[in-house]
Amino acid sequence: MTKFIKGALITGILCIVFGMGIFFAGKVMGGGRYVKNMDFSSMLTTDSKNLKEEYATLEKTKIDDFDKINIKTNTIDIKIAQSDDKNCYIAYNLKKEKGEVPAVYEVSGGEFKLRQKSNHVTINVDLSGLAAILSGTQDYVRQNQFVLYLPKDKQISIVEFDTEDGDISIDGLKSDKMDIAVDAGDIKLENAELQSGKITSSDGDIVVKNTNLKGMALTDNYGDVKCNDGSFEDIAVKLNDGDLKLQNTKLTGNIKINSGYGDVKVIGFDDWNDILVSARTSYGDVSVNHKIDGEKTETSFEKNVENPSAKLEINCSDGDISIR
Repeated sequence: MTKFIKGALITGILCIVFGMGIFFAGKVMGGGRYVKNMDFSSMLTTDSKNLKEEYATLEKTKIDDFDKINIKTNTIDIKIAQSDDKNCYIAYNLKKEKGEVPAVYEVSGGEFKLRQKSNHVTINVDLSGLAAILSGTQDYVRQNQFVLYLPKDKQISIVEFDTEDGDISIDGLKSDKMDIAVDAGDIKLENAELQSGKITSSDGDIVVKNTNLKGMALTDNYGDVKCNDGSFEDIAVKLNDGDLKLQNTKLTGNIKINSGYGDVKVIGFDDWNDILVSARTSYGDVSVNHKIDGEKTETSFEKNVENPSAKLEINCSDGDISIR
């Protein structure tokens, strides 16, 4: 290591330590209250200090029923939540573009359709979350979000999402087929039941909680995939650069996991008797719970079962595999 590189590393570390010290000192001295009361919107916009002029807001509004969802956006975060009754609703808080609402929606022929008007991607910096962190509260409104409310147990035949730069959060959705494609953004599924389809993220994390997935393909090029307290049946997972963690996820059918650069953890199971396992890594280690019988080497593990309830196949190019 040259003297220049060594000096640069030491300088960088000292700057980080100094910055963290200033941050926490400011918080202790009441800086959080100052940040909470600041008008961050005035720092980020040039034409107005009034958020009501900067954002278009629609309170929870009833819409016609439907059984298909088709959404294409550029920079809007999408949330699907459960409604309190048997009706469908929408609500939004969207940053205006040229003084107008940036999205249009319609319900026609049993399909809910949402489109963002502009064909370009803009970058919006929302510092309200920083204010909440520094002040120790979470009472801020997420900006640039469209919310679709669905009745509990409502069955949707097909759901299609296509977004360039935005997060997708889904809670309580039941669908025969769902296709999600996100270029840059996180995907979160919770309390959902999906029978087929695919989920693709080019750059972002995928989080699945208490959700049953069947006949689906999950692909994440740059990001982590975390799944817990649900079930996988005939699922294919492909990661290019990121970690995968399956915890307390019931496995049935064929489960295929392919990872380029990242670790794979399948943990939280008490009974592996009916599960066939084939795990291999080219550059990494394989670790297995000592209670699981099978043939193990440093880079592989094989467990054969005559009539398995599930077949788990894991292939890693560069990463560790942990089965517990």
